[in-house]
Amino acid sequence: MRECGTGSVGELDTPISRSFIRFPHNAMAAALTTLNETVKQIRATQASTDDKARAEAVTGFGSFPCPEEEFRLKGTEYGKGVSLNKVYRELATKFQGKLRSEADYFSFFTAFLEMVCMKAYDKPNWPFLTVRVKKRKNEKIEMDHETIIAFMKATHEAGGQPVDYRFEDNTQKLFITVLNNFRRRVKRVVLEEGVNMDEISMGSSSDEECSDMTEIKTESMD
Repeated sequence: MRECGTGSVGELDTPISRSFIRFPHNAMAAALTTLNETVKQIRATQASTDDKARAEAVTGFGSFPCPEEEFRLKGTEYGKGVSLNKVYRELATKFQGKLRSEADYFSFFTAFLEMVCMKAYDKPNWPFLTVRVKKRKNEKIEMDHETIIAFMKATHEAGGQPVDYRFEDNTQKLFITVLNNFRRRVKRVVLEEGVNMDEISMGSSSDEECSDMTEIKTESMD
């Protein structure tokens, strides 16, 4: 009778002993396989969630449907006015497939506001356009920004994203930023073309003039 612990290594190489040796290895391999699959699923789910979140984050003015109600800046002594719906539809077509980030949507907003300026107001008046929190008496021409904001609200509602109470104030600040940049550019262009800055034209700006300005007004549109 053999004593315990005196067997050789070869004597441990039996089917039963080998099964005990293989069991932990097989269990570990199965666990690792399951873990890898779980990690892949988590990563795939996270990527899908991130893509969805990014898509939702950049939805905004420019991708919403154009409202059915007609919004228009009325003609004045400073220009013939314009249909905001028409400008929006025209630009939405031009920007289709290009609105992927917040920067893209800001480019759309900039292009929209500047095109409204160029189509609604006569060319010599462009350098004087402004919006203000408080009314002042000077040479500046106050835009009808209330109608523009109302139109923007309507597009958000048409897209299923009604705005909150901060929208008007935030949008007005964007107006000021965009118009400051717009005035600087058009002053340079108007002066280079020799237009008298002190003259307030009673004529209407043509679509050709608007198209010429469009080429230089927004580098980010391409």
